[in-house]
Amino acid sequence: MTDYEDEQPAQTVLFGRWMLTQRDRNNWVDGIADAACADPTFPKNGELKAIRAHLHSQQADGMPSLRSTTRRANG
Repeated sequence: MTDYEDEQPAQTVLFGRWMLTQRDRNNWVDGIADAACADPTFPKNGELKAIRAHLHSQQADGMPSLRSTTRRANG
């Protein structure tokens, strides 16, 4: 019999936290990640909807591209 007690459920990373780790990718995500790291009001614990709303409030370009980024981040 297999012992399953050691197995931990996969943890979901919040999109805001994921975005903060995406610096130095050598693509367009760098600019968003750099700005997020420098922005004290960036919703670090936010989901995609909160990130989009924040970027929109900051009048950031590239918001439609976040949908494809989310798909790649979540596998």
